[in-house]
Amino acid sequence: MKFNEFKERIENTYHGKFKNSICDCCIFKGLGKAIVIDCYLAGDRTEFINCISLNDMFHISFWIDLPSDFDRNADDLPEMLVMESHKGTSYGIKPSTKYIAYDYRKIPYRKSKGNADKIISTFGKFVDRLHTSLLEDIKEGNIHDNFKVIAKEKVWN
Repeated sequence: MKFNEFKERIENTYHGKFKNSICDCCIFKGLGKAIVIDCYLAGDRTEFINCISLNDMFHISFWIDLPSDFDRNADDLPEMLVMESHKGTSYGIKPSTKYIAYDYRKIPYRKSKGNADKIISTFGKFVDRLHTSLLEDIKEGNIHDNFKVIAKEKVWN
C-alpha cells in the first residue's frame, strides 16, 4: 500500500465519526522518517481557542516509524508497522478540583503492530472508543464549558 492510500483511509476512518474535524496524517522528517497522525475536534484553525492547536479539546497523536530512505511516492509501506501513542490519547473534561483548569479522559490505546490494513483497523477501533466515550461525557455533563458547544456540534453533526 502506498502512503497516499494509507493517508486517505486513515482520514476517512476518522471522518466517519468526526466528519467536520481535522485528522492530519503526514510524514515527519527529522532524525529519520515517521508517519504522524494528529486528531483534533476542531474543523479548522479558527475553531481552536485563540487559534492555537494545543488548545484543542483532543490531545491525540500517533507515531509510526519508517525507514529513513522511504520515498512516499515510489515505495510501498513496510509490511511491519508499529503505531504508538505520541502525545497521548485523551480529551479535556471538567476539572475534578477547583485547582486545575481541565481534567482529562484517557482513551485506552496499546502499541499495535502489523501491516497497513491492521493499523487502519486498529485506528478505527480507537476512533469508535473515542466517539463513544465523548458521547457519554456529553450526556453526563462532563464536558468543560469551553468545549460544550463545539463538542455537541461535532459529535452530533
